[in-house]
Amino acid sequence: MKVENYSRQMNILDVEKEKNKPINIIGAGATGSWIALGLAKMGFENINIYDFDTVGEHNLPNQAFNIEDIDTNKAMAVQKNVMNATGNIVKAHNQKLQGGERLAGVVFVLTDSMKSRKDIWMKSLKLNPAIELVIETRMDLRVGRVYAINPNDMAQIKRYEETLYDDAEAEVSACGVSQTVLCTAIGITSQAIWKLLNHINEVPNHQETMIEFENNYILTQEWK
Repeated sequence: MKVENYSRQMNILDVEKEKNKPINIIGAGATGSWIALGLAKMGFENINIYDFDTVGEHNLPNQAFNIEDIDTNKAMAVQKNVMNATGNIVKAHNQKLQGGERLAGVVFVLTDSMKSRKDIWMKSLKLNPAIELVIETRMDLRVGRVYAINPNDMAQIKRYEETLYDDAEAEVSACGVSQTVLCTAIGITSQAIWKLLNHINEVPNHQETMIEFENNYILTQEWK
């Protein structure tokens, strides 16, 4: 069975018109796995998801995976879970993008290091006329940021590149690993999907949205 009834969202998304929009999700972790599932549930069908990593037990608390996904490739696990939930098929790529790959449409950059994000941005996204929107998320336990960038707008390029900090600045725990929690991941996922919906509906996007979840604080910036 394939989900066909999208009547409850018809005032925000014309599925028949938009379902084949090219969408690339780079990274199937705390936000990428939920974004892929969310977009498929909304009716998007032309989704490519890239991740070379495997699902570990430590991923289950905050990512869209099940116990039976442990030790399987993340992109392939997302493909299976999307099929089970919606009947839609996402294209899974068990590979690491190095930058320089040919991408088009909308690109979600959700990898687990700033170095990889910089490489993909510089080599595949920046000044690429085939890409209409880049959405990037960052988060720690309590705070998240979502960027929505036109990679062909020089003012936005300049401001965005000023935000590309080093990996050493990421929040880590006492055992040296990145800190994330499900409620923050879901909140950032929602914001990222809304950036795409605004773009489709020609509603101006804020290029940077920062959310402090613990105290319900939101700061937005539009770069002109």
